[in-house]
Amino acid sequence: IFLSKISNLFANYVVKLLIGMYAGPSAVSYFSVPQKLLGAFGGILSNAASTLMPYVSTLKSEGRRGAIDNILVRTSFIFSAVTIPIALTISIYSKEILQLWLNESFAREAWLVLTLTCISATIGSFTTIPNQVVLGLGNSRLLGHFSILTVIAYLVFLPVLTKYYLLDGAAYGLLAASLLLVLYVIQKSTKTLGVSTLYYLKIVFLPHLFPLVMFLIINCLIVSFLEVMDLQKLFIGIMMAGLYYLFLWVNNKKEILEALNNNC
Repeated sequence: IFLSKISNLFANYVVKLLIGMYAGPSAVSYFSVPQKLLGAFGGILSNAASTLMPYVSTLKSEGRRGAIDNILVRTSFIFSAVTIPIALTISIYSKEILQLWLNESFAREAWLVLTLTCISATIGSFTTIPNQVVLGLGNSRLLGHFSILTVIAYLVFLPVLTKYYLLDGAAYGLLAASLLLVLYVIQKSTKTLGVSTLYYLKIVFLPHLFPLVMFLIINCLIVSFLEVMDLQKLFIGIMMAGLYYLFLWVNNKKEILEALNNNC
């Protein structure tokens, strides 16, 4: 847990020191504001997921190993179902969100940072449930390994990319670290729990394939060609996210109710 806090230190604070060093103090705000916006949403999900650790520990003490496997897969699906639609909306409409929230000048400088950090945070969040389940089983060493690798990835990507690409480079560095580690963490976690990695990926992410592709196509067309105000674009994007949620609910209602009932 201590090592995981160190990796969070890099993502939240060291990156800002690097931005200030290479791009100047004024550039830090263009990173901090998008990060704060994402932190509000991510903090709610993170706090909700933290309840899994003691619950999984209880299941282990009762010898209910099969229930733990179900918790890992079904809860990961619910977590992805909650996260992905809103993350896509923020990523696609980052410029419109910042224009409405602050102003056009700020949005012009920070929209790409918001998009990239949102994508990297979403990818990184897919390790949240496996980490909590592994920790609940008492395998803290594996979580420590993940944290060490995360710190190493930050040390490799953040200084170099920030130096040469400044503000956007810092965001690309976070994204590169997330992409590098997410599949490794999922593979190691599922292997430790004796769950097929392919089965895990199929249950958690395959239901998103069709709505995700349609969401991207429709919203990119809206952003590119629809001549409406920013608020109207954002409203349409929110409606599309609502349809995404509706699609997941209609097509996975039984699995969602089962997971919610078991986890409650």
